[in-house]
Amino acid sequence: MLHKKNRIVRELFDEIFAKGRVFHGEYMYMKVATIITDPPQCKFSCVVSKKVAKKAHDRHLIKRRVYSALYQELSHIVGNTHGLIFIKKQEKMPTYAQLAIDIKNILKASKSYI
Repeated sequence: MLHKKNRIVRELFDEIFAKGRVFHGEYMYMKVATIITDPPQCKFSCVVSKKVAKKAHDRHLIKRRVYSALYQELSHIVGNTHGLIFIKKQEKMPTYAQLAIDIKNILKASKSYI
């Protein structure tokens, strides 16, 4: 699970949404922005719409999987990278492995991955 210090607060959400560049993956898309902080930190947030999963249980499961995959990759992400992750609607719920691969590919495409 992603630590609270690595999650985006509401005040930064609008700034990242306005400044960020969009990168698409198979199961999600991510708005990535570089916001200078002292000390350099990576912050992320995951959004799962009711259109994606009707039940709150399923939405929370997807969020936990995304945050867990991000936590594994946190040491490889360039500092001052902030990202908003939006899950796309799928026929089947994506597995942890599929989400982890998708996150890694998006971060590489955004040049935020070392």
